[in-house]
Amino acid sequence: MHAGRSHRRESVTSDRIVQEVRRIRKEIEAEHGNSWQALERYYMEKQASSPARLFTGKPKRLPRGRKPTGRNLPSAPRNIL
Repeated sequence: MHAGRSHRRESVTSDRIVQEVRRIRKEIEAEHGNSWQALERYYMEKQASSPARLFTGKPKRLPRGRKPTGRNLPSAPRNIL
């Protein structure tokens, strides 16, 4: 993360996909009156009704004889919305 190199790439905001995701997010926010409480309920209901589980709560098992290090830990899920 060097700010000096950032001028060599296009801005993230000029990416079509990023723009579309932001547009859809704003539409969903508007549908729920821009209320964080309403948005939280919406996303929690959406996640509960989804067959795919984003987080199971079960830790990954390490092979025998290996001690956990920072590299063996799963990364935190990223919230893109």
